[in-house]
Amino acid sequence: MENENKPIVIAVDDEQMILNILSSFCNDYDLKPVLSAETMLRVLNDGLMPDLILLDIRLRGIDGFEAAETLKKDDRYKDIPIIFISGDNDDDMRLKAFEVGAFDFVSKPIRKSILVDIMERALNEKT
Repeated sequence: MENENKPIVIAVDDEQMILNILSSFCNDYDLKPVLSAETMLRVLNDGLMPDLILLDIRLRGIDGFEAAETLKKDDRYKDIPIIFISGDNDDDMRLKAFEVGAFDFVSKPIRKSILVDIMERALNEKT
């Protein structure tokens, strides 16, 4: 199947099972799964320009908040919508997500209908 017209989405999570779930939810997107924020930053620096980023908060190494702050400070990436995905669903985590520039926040376990709706809103607002 051709991916040339599909929005490019980078999904960052250090659990392969979550990346597999996201892949199964994202048939209408060109999903690029990566296991760390460091890998995501390397892929971006290598020239991949996604339309959207799905970003876990709790990652080994650079966490999702730090990665988002890095992206939002870089003119090349500051306008890419970031949707945080996390098992941490407390108000402080949600507030911090928005403080570092999140478009939205999705709690684990992930519900496909909610995630896809938020992804579509993020992509529509970007254009």
